[in-house]
Amino acid sequence: MINPRIIFLILLIGLVTCAGDLTNSNNRDIIIQDFEESNIVVSNTDYENSDTFDHIAKNNSLSEPYSLVVNGQDVKVKIYSFKPYDSLNTVTFKYCDLINRAIAYKEKNPELEVQIKFAIYKIERDLYIGFNPKHDSYGKVRGYDHGEENSEKLILSLIKAAKLKIHTRLIYHNPANDLGIVDYLQVYMDDLCFESVSEYVRDYFSYKKISWIEGTTYGQQHNKFLLINYHSGNVADYSNSVYISTANVDPHNNYGRPTGREWVQSGIMISGNYGLYTAYEHYFEKIWNNNTNRSAFWNAVRYEGEYNHQSESLNYTDDVFSAYFFPIPITFYESSWDTIYNPVAKLINEIKNREYESNLKINMYHLKTDTFGLRLYNELKMINNINIESAIHKDSKNGAKNLFIQFDELYWAAPTHAKNYTISENIPGSKVYYSITGSTNAKWDAYCSKSNNQLVIKEIDNHYIHDIFVENFNYASIGN
Repeated sequence: MINPRIIFLILLIGLVTCAGDLTNSNNRDIIIQDFEESNIVVSNTDYENSDTFDHIAKNNSLSEPYSLVVNGQDVKVKIYSFKPYDSLNTVTFKYCDLINRAIAYKEKNPELEVQIKFAIYKIERDLYIGFNPKHDSYGKVRGYDHGEENSEKLILSLIKAAKLKIHTRLIYHNPANDLGIVDYLQVYMDDLCFESVSEYVRDYFSYKKISWIEGTTYGQQHNKFLLINYHSGNVADYSNSVYISTANVDPHNNYGRPTGREWVQSGIMISGNYGLYTAYEHYFEKIWNNNTNRSAFWNAVRYEGEYNHQSESLNYTDDVFSAYFFPIPITFYESSWDTIYNPVAKLINEIKNREYESNLKINMYHLKTDTFGLRLYNELKMINNINIESAIHKDSKNGAKNLFIQFDELYWAAPTHAKNYTISENIPGSKVYYSITGSTNAKWDAYCSKSNNQLVIKEIDNHYIHDIFVENFNYASIGN
């Protein structure tokens, strides 16, 4: 029997041959893109039998896998970090890696419906990521096709997933410049799916670009999360994976450095937590259904549909994980200091009221002295028994510097794009640890106007996750 991949490549050559006049720039672009489709599909076995990523973990900012039981579920956690001068950007790489692992799972289980949902603020078109664990390009993020058939554009990974009949959806913003994303994606919509004569990419792939007013400022769809219901793992398969990052899909140079954005970043993948996964799904749908109307999106989050803030059904919490989705209810629009719907305000308020010895580390790209940042400062000033360290990027301006330098330690102009907090609190009989991450900067509009999310992880006595986020903070402070 002839290998179906050979038949596919023969058909692909025919497409290239019939592409038209080679002197036409659009056709040439199509041919280049069609050539990229010859990229290999990694099998489930290749992921299971590869120790390549273990080697990457030893030499880069990547934690070991961590397991815990949440609501009777076996939940897996893995945390990714990038710091200036890392040889690999594992935070950005993980977007592509998860998509290709979903593809591998689908090939192994063609009868199951696999879904990918990706919400990202900014996405670069010409960003190539090595995805094959059997090749030395694996894990590398570059501004050119460095691994040939073993590396590909991240947006092509999404198309490849659709070609394998994975239901794939992309929400992106790119408010100032589309960067050619729409033109690139449209090239593939009428392509046949792999080994099909009647199903097309358009049947499995759809995308929406956000077009809200004030898109470059108060109207940003600022999220950076990826949802995949099934994908392959190194040992066992995973389900209901949520990957939450502080990083956009930024341009990189040929040496793997984010161009003009060589900052500390973090990403966390939580697998096996069905409640958390579905909460992010509900929020994804809110954005998807209101991509052209910001006011409609606000209303959907606050009042409308089965899940909303008014009915207290949109956010999620269990014994370990809590997810918060913004904007918050309009009642708190002026200050954003909401001790129910804003997890930072909630935890700081609780610490203030309990007055136990505590520690706070703030690892922040934007900390503005607006009605949120100033309130945060004033609340912290009222807490006596707390040690506060901050690593803050210079884009926060001198207002934040002048205030937060009054606390125990400030690392000003830190090379960070993180949006993270870590808190430890000595309560009678135990110690409680909190880690907060997501896409939400420390400023008013991040909570009241933009589309953002925050994840809170609570640990009692065992502080494995907390310590990794502290290490991420240390990257920002050391690089200061």
